[in-house]
Amino acid sequence: MKKSLLLLLALCATLAGSRTATAQTYVKLNGLYALAGVVNPAVEFAVSPHSTVQAEIVVSPWNSIRGKHMTFGILMGEYRRYFRGHNDGWYLGANIGMMAFDMSKPFLDGMHLRFEDRYCKGYGMMIGLCAGYEWRFRERWVLDAFFGWSWMSSFYNGYSMEGEIDLYPHRPVKPRFPDPFNGSSEWYPNKIGLSIGYRIISPPRARGELPQQQRRRLAEPPGIPMYHTPHILRVPVWDIPMSARPLLCRGTQKRGRRKHTAPPWTIHDSVLRAAPQMVTPPGP
Repeated sequence: MKKSLLLLLALCATLAGSRTATAQTYVKLNGLYALAGVVNPAVEFAVSPHSTVQAEIVVSPWNSIRGKHMTFGILMGEYRRYFRGHNDGWYLGANIGMMAFDMSKPFLDGMHLRFEDRYCKGYGMMIGLCAGYEWRFRERWVLDAFFGWSWMSSFYNGYSMEGEIDLYPHRPVKPRFPDPFNGSSEWYPNKIGLSIGYRIISPPRARGELPQQQRRRLAEPPGIPMYHTPHILRVPVWDIPMSARPLLCRGTQKRGRRKHTAPPWTIHDSVLRAAPQMVTPPGP
């Protein structure tokens, strides 16, 4: 079981790391599960203005709780579609996951949560839907409340607390060896919680910055070739002759489908090199 949990952790890290180098990324921890002693970390990264992908694991490290088996691990991937914008407001999601378990099945007895006097050991898969709400606060922090329901298909064998195979009611006659094809499928809630997250990666565009190539393109005045090491000079617009003003990056100026954003008094030094007699830069 420990090897399975380590494999789940490695797969989750691989899925999360494949995109976090360039995408806005949050790391999260489910506070509701933590109160019950279950670890549920997650990594969520944006893939479009309204979409994110989340990789998460759920691990119960306990060999037993009140004498009942309670060890399991879940690896899950989820796609989320936000109505307002990624990591902001209501969303719907679809998820798929796999699990391994050695646990006693829980059930509700009135208002009390109880466990069967037997345990199951096996593995399974799930596919489901979820809904939730994310609230961003203090620039980098986020709260994520969610609930999900899924179709679970599991392959397992039941055992008595003494370790004997117990497949009743599926097998009234106990087999001598575990049956790898014994299993069941049903609808179950697969996730619920309130997670707190922290943004660990902000791409240049989210910080108001752009890659060097895009900065050169946006700063380039129309009709003037761009140099590899551009320098921006700020000159009062009233000190520039009327004949030179068309060469400026004025506010948001369109050229074809490209936009140039710069203050109306910004002029590139390539303008000075192209027509030095037209503009006199200010003194020190």
